[in-house]
Amino acid sequence: AFGNCKKLSEVLVPSSVTLISSYAFANCVSLTTLKIPNSIKQIEDGVFKGCTNLSEIDIPNSVTKIPEGAFYGCESLLRVSIPDSVTFIGKNAFKKCAKLNNLKVPNSVQTIENAAFQECFSLSNITISTSLTKLSKCLFDECTSLLEFTVNSKVTVIENDAFKKCLSLKKVVIPNSVTEIQSSAFRGC
Repeated sequence: AFGNCKKLSEVLVPSSVTLISSYAFANCVSLTTLKIPNSIKQIEDGVFKGCTNLSEIDIPNSVTKIPEGAFYGCESLLRVSIPDSVTFIGKNAFKKCAKLNNLKVPNSVQTIENAAFQECFSLSNITISTSLTKLSKCLFDECTSLLEFTVNSKVTVIENDAFKKCLSLKKVVIPNSVTEIQSSAFRGC
């Protein structure tokens, strides 16, 4: 749709739109403002990938999935509002959102796939869903500002490289529910 529109800075999506297709706004490097109406029921893979100047986004409560690579490389993204309607966050969804520093993932989220928050260098405070049963591979890999993390009591597995190179990580609370911590889960911390 608007992919690679280098000068596009603002988009107001009308309420008649229910789907934003894959890569629709990918690499719109000047995009700073985007209003997504509640009529949107689905956003697809890589929809905002590489929107390097997008600074905040409110995901409407009509959306249930944040797909693969949705905000990959949104380097200036400071604030994301994830509603309780979301149950799934895909692979690389917020990868390389370097300025994202505070995030609340609601308890409605049951699955977060691999590397969803990888290389979110400024992420220092995250409230994660208590519905998760595993912490996926590379989930917080290179989140170098993450100071502490409490694993919820439903998690049974912490996968490979989940916290790799979290250089500032000083405290991790792991509950009795965890039965498997895979090799290199905390490598380089």
